[in-house]
Amino acid sequence: MIRVKILQVFSDENEPKVLCSVVEKEGQTKDILQIELRDNGLHIYKRNMDDEDHYILPPVPEIDSLVKEIIEEVADELSVEAIVYKYGQDNETEDLVLAGTWHDLEKLALAASKHAAVSADVESKVIIGIVKFSNFIQAATLLRKEDSFPIMQVFVDFSTDPHTVKLYNEMGQLIENRRENVNDFEEYVKGLTNEEDSVIVYRESIGRSPSPTEVKYSNGETKYVGVIFKYIIGFNPEDSSDPKVKNKRRLSTIIRGTTYLDRLSEGSGVEVMIGNPITLDQLVKETLKIKRRIQRTLSKLGIQATDINYFGADESILKEIKDSNPWMLLVPIGFLVVGSTKKEFDEFASRIVMGPTPDGMEILDEEIKSNLSNMFVGYLASLEEALILYNDIDEEVSKDE
Repeated sequence: MIRVKILQVFSDENEPKVLCSVVEKEGQTKDILQIELRDNGLHIYKRNMDDEDHYILPPVPEIDSLVKEIIEEVADELSVEAIVYKYGQDNETEDLVLAGTWHDLEKLALAASKHAAVSADVESKVIIGIVKFSNFIQAATLLRKEDSFPIMQVFVDFSTDPHTVKLYNEMGQLIENRRENVNDFEEYVKGLTNEEDSVIVYRESIGRSPSPTEVKYSNGETKYVGVIFKYIIGFNPEDSSDPKVKNKRRLSTIIRGTTYLDRLSEGSGVEVMIGNPITLDQLVKETLKIKRRIQRTLSKLGIQATDINYFGADESILKEIKDSNPWMLLVPIGFLVVGSTKKEFDEFASRIVMGPTPDGMEILDEEIKSNLSNMFVGYLASLEEALILYNDIDEEVSKDE
């Protein structure tokens, strides 16, 4: 077996495209990876021997980190001795440099919304992919199930007053650019179609790559801190007693193990804090309990809890939940992430957001069923995923009644 020596990364200076090739010790060069941004997401082509693996990821605001993460993952798989970055006409750089076209937030947000619509596994004449791309940017793609071209795309920048609203037709041409305040983005987008048979698919790109709070100590040390919430989904039939987590310490250990997270120590790591199974209307109260536990841990580390960002527990979403069925349950889980470097924090956060590997999911599913109930699923869902699933189930049950 020939050992790979160098991974060469060529970043196009004009187009959102990155090509990677390996240089073996014998001097042979082989193309191994291609990453490019298109209107429906980030396309990744990985070549292995005579096979090519192609998959598509939704764009995120921190596009540089995502592209570099993909490159480093391939470098680890190939056990390369070094990575050499080049930008444009063979200009060698110390790190990855992407062309300006990669950083067009409007283009990224629209691509993310189209990815949400295209990848949705739902039955409906019209699929509406809605993405909260950042704290002030949202985008939507209206797509007919059988078409690859969108009916329309919508982009709104909420940082301006009034808000900036842009509408694009099926060919991607700007047809309207106006200023108006949009109070409810979902209702605004739904009002653009007359099709009654439509379904909305939500995604939150800012949840994929949380930005940490930088905490500086008097001794010059710096920590990167943040909290990510995920949820275990379950059901409680009328004839069963209220489920309880029998051993939270063991479950937190399994979750850390299946997501490859180091336990929080004085230097860095992740603390997993598990809540109790609750109905949706109790979610605000239960997440606050977890936040108070996190605050106590942070105080021991000398960190002011008010400075920390919480991801996946959007209070504006939580407070909208007023009605809930007693048989639909969630177990909120708070991940307190502390990194000694920004890169370490990003690695921990990425593992939490992506969740366990398929093998890890099987292990987690077995543990949840034995530690909690057979009516719970071994999947760490985002808040949006959980609410969408429950809403769909509730609608189906209502139809049968």
